[in-house]
Amino acid sequence: MHGDDRGGGWPVDIGEVGIRVLDRGPEPDHHKDRRLFAPWHRYQARLAGVTGVRAIGWSVFEAVYSLVANHRRVFDERWPSDFDAGGCDGHAR
Repeated sequence: MHGDDRGGGWPVDIGEVGIRVLDRGPEPDHHKDRRLFAPWHRYQARLAGVTGVRAIGWSVFEAVYSLVANHRRVFDERWPSDFDAGGCDGHAR
């Protein structure tokens, strides 16, 4: 689809993404033994409506960035781009 049905203008709304970010709290005492556990990641990001798609990070930004970067296939399957074969104007190069 190129342009919207109301006049062919840009930008075109193709969907929404819901990301929920959770604060996992401070590191539990049992987790502080570095011989057994990796460093604590306080924040967790989850993709709304999709089970098992989540990522953790030291900051909210890192958790969200990791979610999108590590689960790109999920995003590509749900919202395929008609520009993958061409340039940003939709024409093949």
